[in-house]
Amino acid sequence: MRLLSLTRHLKEQNWLAVLLDFLIVVVGVFIGLQVSNWNQEWMKAERESMLLHDIVEDLQADLEELDIVIEFARLRYSAQTTLLKRATGWKIPDSYPNGLNNLESYPTPPYSEPDLATEALYLSVRFASFDMETRTYSMLLASGEMKFNRYPELGEQLRKHYNEANEWTTGETAHHAPLYVKILEQLAQHGLGPLDNIDWAELDKIIASDPTLQGQLKQAIWLSNVQYIFLNMFKGNIEALIKAIESDQD
Repeated sequence: MRLLSLTRHLKEQNWLAVLLDFLIVVVGVFIGLQVSNWNQEWMKAERESMLLHDIVEDLQADLEELDIVIEFARLRYSAQTTLLKRATGWKIPDSYPNGLNNLESYPTPPYSEPDLATEALYLSVRFASFDMETRTYSMLLASGEMKFNRYPELGEQLRKHYNEANEWTTGETAHHAPLYVKILEQLAQHGLGPLDNIDWAELDKIIASDPTLQGQLKQAIWLSNVQYIFLNMFKGNIEALIKAIESDQD
């Protein structure tokens, strides 16, 4: 209708009306474009909020799993240490060489000695690995949506976070899990399985007579300790990342 009015006024050479019609058309187009831009920005902001919410959900799921894996690492460390201490008198060193001919303190998980030999046997081989939730991150990588207007540095932080986690889980698969297969095989040579009932005297005797099993337990203690320390550090990083995302959304 406005274009028809503009055409009529041009034929009538009513220049003031032509100018008014032209201005109305221009303003209308401008407002239409602005509304469209505002709508696109709003949709983009809503999409970003949804993605940030999903990222936080994934990270919180990781925290819940980490609590379980970390606790199993502590219980496993305690059981393994107890087995060796009772059977051989061995205890974990207070310090270790750091590669520079210096000794450093050896941080260890909180220690709680199992009451029963059966419990210690089971916990000593009860390995739990960290299975990271990557649903949202994988989708972001596939779609290329790794830039966030409200949190510009988040994309790089997520890349670093998931790369470090992937390196850790790869190491768990390569070094941790195979060791427990070996320990189970070594126990099987003595007719033992992880769920067998056994008393301390018999279990102490088996470990004291088997240098291979002793060496495997020492290696397992080291790996249990490394897992406990690294995953606690990783847990702190996740908590900081969640806090930063949620504070940026407030």
